[in-house]
Amino acid sequence: MFCPDGTSDIAGVGKFVGRDAIRATYSNMVPTQPQRHMVANTVITSSSEDVATASSDFAFFQRGDAGWSTLVVGRYEDTLHRRDGDWLFYERLTSYVM
Repeated sequence: MFCPDGTSDIAGVGKFVGRDAIRATYSNMVPTQPQRHMVANTVITSSSEDVATASSDFAFFQRGDAGWSTLVVGRYEDTLHRRDGDWLFYERLTSYVM
């Protein structure tokens, strides 16, 4: 999903450059309980034929003994590049509001 030279900057966690670093980071975030990741309100702005930006709100929900609860709410600010006809993340900035 990321360009080979892509970056993922996660507030409070760090900035990771390149697919291997990004993959290693996300593989360490495996949930221990059932979760849902909901993405909504995405607004895409195209700045050229091969570059676009997108803002999306997200929420993570976790199921525990008492049912589902909100774990975290935030926003993705993405820059996407078209490479060989495919749109890939070039940069993802993740921030939290809750």
